[in-house]
Amino acid sequence: MEKSLDQRFGEALRALREAAGKTQENFAGIARTYLSELERGLKTPTLETIVRLSSELGVSPTRLVELATTSESGGAQPETQPLSAAMNSALSLAAEHNGGQAAAAFTDATPLSVVGIAAAAAGIKLPHLLAEAALVAFRSVPGRSPRGRRRRLRFVVADKRPPTMLRYAQDGRISWSFSPEAARRALEKTNLTLELADDVLGMNGIPFYELLGTRNLGSFVGAVYGYSLQLEMPDKLIVNGHQDGYPDLCALTKDGKAYIEKVRAEGMGDAKKSWASYPYGGIEIKTTCGAVPTPTKTRKKPGIGDERSNQLTGADWKAHHRETNRLLGLFWDFIDRVPTVIGLFYRNDLSEADWGEVIVPTTDDATVDVGDVEEGMDGEVVVEMAIESKPKKKRKKKKAGRTTSVSIMTGTAVKKMGKGWIVLPSDPELLKALGKPRIFDLGLAEIEPMTSSLPTDVRTVLQNLDDEKKQQQQVVVAKAVVKPSRKK
Repeated sequence: MEKSLDQRFGEALRALREAAGKTQENFAGIARTYLSELERGLKTPTLETIVRLSSELGVSPTRLVELATTSESGGAQPETQPLSAAMNSALSLAAEHNGGQAAAAFTDATPLSVVGIAAAAAGIKLPHLLAEAALVAFRSVPGRSPRGRRRRLRFVVADKRPPTMLRYAQDGRISWSFSPEAARRALEKTNLTLELADDVLGMNGIPFYELLGTRNLGSFVGAVYGYSLQLEMPDKLIVNGHQDGYPDLCALTKDGKAYIEKVRAEGMGDAKKSWASYPYGGIEIKTTCGAVPTPTKTRKKPGIGDERSNQLTGADWKAHHRETNRLLGLFWDFIDRVPTVIGLFYRNDLSEADWGEVIVPTTDDATVDVGDVEEGMDGEVVVEMAIESKPKKKRKKKKAGRTTSVSIMTGTAVKKMGKGWIVLPSDPELLKALGKPRIFDLGLAEIEPMTSSLPTDVRTVLQNLDDEKKQQQQVVVAKAVVKPSRKK
């Protein structure tokens, strides 16, 4: 007997749920009894229900419907889904990230020429669409971590921030500022790239992000964002021609273009000294994933892939020189075990006072005798170090070579950066974590004037942050007024 559409939908739903490692109890906003009836084909889902189910499973509604309408007896198996289903999911994702249209629905009989036309309408090239379809199929393999929360992540943009607060270069009388919308698009492109990197290397079982480690991973995230912002503003910014140059993104002003043409004509386009201190403006990029409590016997330090925002105690950015200004600070975390940029902050009015004292690197098994200190090519402090080997009885000194020191942004400056927000997550939990008064200075009073609209749940979180900050200030004032009496 041929199965009904409701039964086929139920089989597809159950297969996707099991592949995502979910039980019937952990679907947000959907009762277990109702979900069970859907999977047994006893209920007909509404369009709204299909969208909610797809969101929980981290797939597009098109894919869920495609599986239900093409599955044979025996149930839909995500690992053997038709190529057309993966193509439809890939097209939906491409349209979402590129602002195109995804009206076409592919079947197994769809000619490649039609697929190419649909890809162009979605703003993606055909080879990229085919590659994305392969990744969609790979993500559905049992055992892969679901990415529903990451796919649902949306952002609030400071689209009403004055251009003077976004300035990064001056070309004669012309002030150069970057667009908050371009910054948002670059953020989304960065997050997509980080997910694709995890997928591609994951196909071969390579733990790419574990190999990088947290420190190198932060630099990698910043570099990906730099290239993404350059792609959004190709006539305004260019990635610095040397990886150690300053700033990370160079302004393509009239004088800047002439300078770049000159050094390239002289064959010095790859030389560090050509880019070490680019004099025509630009943007420096720094990243942070925040500070977490010190590990104890019962509390482990978050590892690669573990979310940190739910236990933040602070945040900071580090720079190689205290003159760093025009700073675009990225805050990132692991969402669904993938590195994800969740906030952008920008200030062009930083001073040396916003950076702490220069910290000289040292080692756990040696004391350091600082010798000659000089300024490096890109402004960082370079220290000639002599390491005194232990034990002390044998005080034999040997040269340790050159290393760079850093300055850490002060707590006051971190709050100052918070007021310079450009893009923030609309996810209430992430926003609440970032907006704690002791981390970034976020609240409805700071944010509402900078954006044209705020979702209701975001407004509620920001209002609560304002209230919490006021309560803390009242406690501080009360302690200052009420002083304990001294015994005579």
